Amino acid sequence: MNPRQFCRERGYTSAIALTYSFDPLFFERVVLSDLWYGGTGDIVVVGDQHQISEATTRCIGQIRDLGKRYHLTSANCPTFHPKVIIRLGQQGAAVWLGSGNLTHGGWGGNEELAIAWKIDAKDPAAAPAIQGLISQVMEYSVGSMAKETIGRLIDHEWFTAGGDPVARQSPLMITNPGRPLADDLLDRWNGRRFTHMRVFTGSTDEGGRFIHWCHNRFGIEHCTVALSVCVKITCTN
Repeated sequence: MNPRQFCRERGYTSAIALTYSFDPLFFERVVLSDLWYGGTGDIVVVGDQHQISEATTRCIGQIRDLGKRYHLTSANCPTFHPKVIIRLGQQGAAVWLGSGNLTHGGWGGNEELAIAWKIDAKDPAAAPAIQGLISQVMEYSVGSMAKETIGRLIDHEWFTAGGDPVARQSPLMITNPGRPLADDLLDRWNGRRFTHMRVFTGSTDEGGRFIHWCHNRFGIEHCTVALSVCVKITCTN
């Protein structure tokens, strides 16, 4: 899924973008323009605190729209790595999930993977799915201003009709601050068994320890791993 095409689709008035690396000049000249074309005016970007600090310092004096047309905040954790765009409107939501950051490389310079799907507001599962995702984002947001802004972006009747966001679980999972992914997976798939698993990642350990762990915990028998580079993986039961 081309991220520019995703951002230019009309019908969504607000957006929340999660990224590791952030290029404010590329964002304002390309990403922001695409979102405006798609009718999105309320925008929040949540990025890695070190990457945000370095990027804004490097581009100081050239940034024009920060604080005027979009809000930028850093995540309250040592490293923040998700690449997700959530767009919301009266008809529902659209979610883009990929490997590309909000940079020129992430949006065309590199070979990246991405998928996107739409959630209709009339679908009973729409509100719980997005509520759970937004509540996870809120855990990482720094400062009351960022949380208030995100709260304004999700002020849609179909969204609030779903009940308490904190009590909902989204099919898309973002790890919690200070909690390992393994614990989240154990909670999510408690008591379940699987035979096949597909993993898309930029890197993995040579010994395949994560795959071995999934085999022991969930019964995985066959695993396909898609990597950005070729490495040798040896995993024995």
